[in-house]
Amino acid sequence: MGVFSLAIDMTGRRCGMLTVIERDSTRNRNAYWVALCDCGNTTIVSGIKLRRGHTKSCGCLRSTKTIERNTVHGMTGTRAYRAWSAMWRRCTNKSAPNYKWYGGRGIKVCEAWRDFTAFLRDMGEPPAATELDRINNDGDYSKGNCRWVTHKANCNNRRKNGLGK
Repeated sequence: MGVFSLAIDMTGRRCGMLTVIERDSTRNRNAYWVALCDCGNTTIVSGIKLRRGHTKSCGCLRSTKTIERNTVHGMTGTRAYRAWSAMWRRCTNKSAPNYKWYGGRGIKVCEAWRDFTAFLRDMGEPPAATELDRINNDGDYSKGNCRWVTHKANCNNRRKNGLGK
């Protein structure tokens, strides 16, 4: 009897997201198993890693956990997020080309809006063809001083027009 016969038969066992299908016959020394993952992929994994719980998926679980860990709101790239990000940048980043007209003039983002989800809750999704506008151009970015307006309305509400006082 060789090493092959001493291995614990794991066929049919469930380990995390993996279901063991059969022994991998291409390996002689240690017991490796072919397993089907819940995601549909198959993988080859050592029996000891399966039994000890070190391997729980084909690798898709790690990817999913990494995405979950790094995803705060899942809205990056949306119009609302781009508006919030641009607002934040022009008020806080001294290297931003338009900082001098915003943060450089003392325009701030209210404490609550440091969090994108609070901004989204207060402002909602921007309607089509609208931009973020401050009602009072000398006031800070806050729920009571911001609205979604058309580009034309935004252009008409500028300090040089005398309307945004």
